[in-house]
Amino acid sequence: MTPVNLITGFLGTGKTTSIRALLGQAPPDERWAVLVNEMGEVGIDAATLGVPGLVVREVAGGCICCTVSVPFQVAVTQVLADVHPDRLIIEPSGLADPTALIDTLRRPPLRHSVDLRATLTLVHPTRMHDPRIAQHPVFNNQLACADIVVGTFADTSSDADKHRFLGAIGKLDPPKRAVHLVAHGALEPEWLDEPSSPRRWGPAPGPLFQAPQHGHHGQGWVFPPHERFDPRRLEAVLLDLARPGPLLPTGIARLKGIFRVGRSFRRVDATPDSVRWQPVAWRRDSRVQIWVDGSAKPDWAPVVQALRSAIEPSP
Repeated sequence: MTPVNLITGFLGTGKTTSIRALLGQAPPDERWAVLVNEMGEVGIDAATLGVPGLVVREVAGGCICCTVSVPFQVAVTQVLADVHPDRLIIEPSGLADPTALIDTLRRPPLRHSVDLRATLTLVHPTRMHDPRIAQHPVFNNQLACADIVVGTFADTSSDADKHRFLGAIGKLDPPKRAVHLVAHGALEPEWLDEPSSPRRWGPAPGPLFQAPQHGHHGQGWVFPPHERFDPRRLEAVLLDLARPGPLLPTGIARLKGIFRVGRSFRRVDATPDSVRWQPVAWRRDSRVQIWVDGSAKPDWAPVVQALRSAIEPSP
């Protein structure tokens, strides 16, 4: 299983400088490979980096996310077979949506060959509040897919810009695994080994989503992304949870979740009166948080059993 990382970022976030700095810190006893869209644009040259064993490959046929069905999968497969890298870094173009790439890496046949680690998304703190960027769907999908968000150009960004950047990323829901500010593209190699998702399902270590806690009991669970939920069974479970019944005698006060349903992920927001769904670019895992009113702590066991009954059998 080859460790694989995506390093994404909108136009002008300093990906070239950051990837160059990162590759320069590769362990001398490891062979790293980089898969890019356009070699000339990215400007990564193994000969000039002085990194022993570095291999740079290009995905032919245009933007990675637009050709993901065949060329991307073929390119990854060839790199793994020909190079046998100790790590593979994938650098999509600045206008590439990473959701399809992550989905492809997690589906057979690649899921049996790669160990998808943290996805890093680079953001320019000074530019992220430009409406042309902040409202761009690709930029927002890059943020949604990120495990770690890195604010670049910290040396030339004002304190106000950095404060606004940290505040905006801190409000993302669900939260990110980590947020960093760097200068001169100084990414840390250890960030690459952060996990992209939980290895197994289980109770959440803490609140998954921002919500009032006073007067409520809450519990959350996370599920690894390879587990897919059947949409009809999941909808039935959520409707049973929404109103008083055997699963929850008091019903829910609020339910928020993100589930992998088929090949996509959907966000759900439920109250006793409604269950609302919408597509989401989040790709880290499936997760749900449930709050109930009252002073007595509910029995969560039947809730867990019902949720897990909606998971499709593994292929």
